Amino acid sequence: MSRSRPILLVSNNTAKLAAWRNTLGSAGIDALAPLELSENLTLDDIHVILSDQPVDPQRLNLPVQRLERGEIGVVLIGQTAPADVQLPADATSREIVLACRLLGQIVAQRRQLLREQRQQRLLRQAAATDSLTGLANRRAWDEMWQQLQNTPAHIAAGNGHATVIALLDIDNFKRWNDDFGHALADQQLISVAERLSAAVRRGDFVFRWGGDEFALILSAVPSNRVAATVEQIRSAAGLNAPRSVTLSAGWAVLDQPQDDTQPAAFRNADEQLRRAKAAGGNQSWPTVE
Repeated sequence: MSRSRPILLVSNNTAKLAAWRNTLGSAGIDALAPLELSENLTLDDIHVILSDQPVDPQRLNLPVQRLERGEIGVVLIGQTAPADVQLPADATSREIVLACRLLGQIVAQRRQLLREQRQQRLLRQAAATDSLTGLANRRAWDEMWQQLQNTPAHIAAGNGHATVIALLDIDNFKRWNDDFGHALADQQLISVAERLSAAVRRGDFVFRWGGDEFALILSAVPSNRVAATVEQIRSAAGLNAPRSVTLSAGWAVLDQPQDDTQPAAFRNADEQLRRAKAAGGNQSWPTVE
């Protein structure tokens, strides 16, 4: 029969520690005191703490979150304090072994579930992330738009503020590919993405829409500062040296939610972007609110 994961023993009573160690050892369960943890055996290897005193995470150098998430279970003997299992001071050897063993199995299942949840979260993040720039992609846009539809108060303009959709496009990007090659062109995309991310505020969103085009959702923009805000972001995303990189931008105010992943405001912003490009690029349209 395989041995259970080791139990961490916490007590100031050396005789009690020895008795617990013998009891658990007889049942095929390893046990050790905190001082016996090492580089080869850490709290990651511990599923259960057996203690006769309330567990102090700071004293054990244990992240509180691990206890809160149930990644480590606590069997508490003779105390009334938060614990997964509480046993009386006169608990029998059989009760101690059974509690430690069953709690260890429960904690192992919790950890497995948390690992699966983390993996699923990472997969969802990867599916919604552009692999080149690290920005959110069009799938993330669709998810964001669904959220906006469910929170119309976030979209509706009020108190002199508005939610804005802006589209930006790198000027003459095809020439970058033709003249300098895809590697340098890709590096420019990455650099523009980084500057866009740095230029927006917390709570705003930057997406790589595709190719050399980017989409922004800007929330709570002062209604009399929309054009200036978009122009500031557009200008900050460009680069003067060593080679000039400029962008064109079009924007529109998102007035209300619509059952469409490309709302009227998006189409309006796209039309304004085309006007900016037709006017020579390196500018934002409309130029005034």
